[in-house]
Amino acid sequence: MSADIWLEIDGEQITVSNDLDDAVRDLIPMRSAAEVSATTFNLTYNLSPMLTAAGMPRWSVMIGQSATAAGEIWHRVHDTLVEFPERFRAMNPPNGWGTYEDAVTVIGSLARACDQYPDARVGGWL
Repeated sequence: MSADIWLEIDGEQITVSNDLDDAVRDLIPMRSAAEVSATTFNLTYNLSPMLTAAGMPRWSVMIGQSATAAGEIWHRVHDTLVEFPERFRAMNPPNGWGTYEDAVTVIGSLARACDQYPDARVGGWL
């Protein structure tokens, strides 16, 4: 299972800038195979203990927040993950689904997306 998170304005899911590199885009499945006009960030729940240890609240708390507020949280979580890589790599899920690198990439991308779209709100499917 995973959290699917996106940004929306006036209830419409938005497309995050195409400036994302290929490695990041591979981690961001589109909401529907037929619809590629909106970006959904996806991260496995297996990384929840790692994210919680880095200071992130539950995913459900993030839904509905302004991009400005969510971005502040995701920047702090990202910075904490990057500051202590060995601590957080040790929390990689034993089943191999999700990694420290996935967490850093997706949380960093979410933070930057919030910077790009400060008037958006966080949407999600949990």
